[in-house]
Amino acid sequence: MRLIATHILSFYLTVLELIRDGNVIFIFKSLQRNGFRPDLRLNGLPTTDELFQDAQILQEKMEKIRFMNSIRIFALDLSPNCIFEENKRNSCGDTGKCQVMGNESDLSSTLFGIDKANDINIADDGNCNKKKTKVDMLKNPPSNTQYKGGEVWRQIYYEVEKVNFPLLKKLISGVQSNIAVHASERYRKIREDDYDYSLLNFINKFVLFEDRGVNLLVTFHYIVQSVCKLGPSFNKFMEDLDNSAENTKLKEEIKDIFNKSHYYSCRPEYESNIIPPQFLPKLEKFFKTFISALGCVECEKCILHGTIKGNTLDLTVKALGGSKNILLDPTYFVTYLNGLYIFSSSITIIDLFTFRVRMFLVFSLFIAIVFFFCLKHKAGSYLNKRREITSKKKE
Repeated sequence: MRLIATHILSFYLTVLELIRDGNVIFIFKSLQRNGFRPDLRLNGLPTTDELFQDAQILQEKMEKIRFMNSIRIFALDLSPNCIFEENKRNSCGDTGKCQVMGNESDLSSTLFGIDKANDINIADDGNCNKKKTKVDMLKNPPSNTQYKGGEVWRQIYYEVEKVNFPLLKKLISGVQSNIAVHASERYRKIREDDYDYSLLNFINKFVLFEDRGVNLLVTFHYIVQSVCKLGPSFNKFMEDLDNSAENTKLKEEIKDIFNKSHYYSCRPEYESNIIPPQFLPKLEKFFKTFISALGCVECEKCILHGTIKGNTLDLTVKALGGSKNILLDPTYFVTYLNGLYIFSSSITIIDLFTFRVRMFLVFSLFIAIVFFFCLKHKAGSYLNKRREITSKKKE
């Protein structure tokens, strides 16, 4: 009950903030048929509704595997060399919201037995520049870190301009939109593995800018299209897995995830949306730069999720550009699969915010109606008493 009261109070405080900023009209966007969904109207792309259905389907399928140890826990280099500043290299142990949590997990620190235990940083000893860091995605979901990376983003967009490929700018904008949505959904940590959302952050960082929503949908569409094409590569990679119960289940679920008949984005009418082969070398070089740029970010969690999203988009452009060099390694395998969940869930979260605001508005209307009838009843009682007093005086 206390939590409900807190959310109601937070909603009204958000409304007051938006009134002060002149943006309160955006609250009522939730009452439109599509709510906070972006209005995607681009030739050759699926509709908004179709992409939201793709997101729902993909998220549901990813829910079946993302808690499996081989997907949930893996080793990753969280200290890449900073490409923009010579000799700059981050260390483990950033404090607060930026720190990767869960290195102490008792679960296996290997990915299919390929990463050796002595190459992995188990303890948080500040030496992740020497070893990979063990990551537990259950303890490190995408969330608000409050890290200000404006200068790094400016450098990244400068690299985008060098490629001179308009779609790339949309893809990177889609990454930023994804960050904004997840930061709004997990804005403040309440207790272990439990977060509270921020409607104000969602409106200010996402809803106010129509292009951010559109670019998120465009990015997601191309990622789903890569799912349509990467099935053979993932199936080949899984041939090397043993026949343990979990891996057998994983093989079955991944085959289902990569079944293109599930998705609108894989329909023939949308297959023309591919990457022109002549741009592929530049795009592959860009994503290497993107990963290296993460070394300039002094935030472990940002590096973790930046690597996941960067690898996901790198595989996406390779698949859609017809690359002949798609050879999966354990890192790409696990980061791409986690990326599918992170991108699909950022789409469905939009509907979750729509639902929340609608419920608060309905509740507010109910309270207003109750208040009106109470006021009417009180006024009626008061007038009746006045009449009685007046009648007695006349007698």
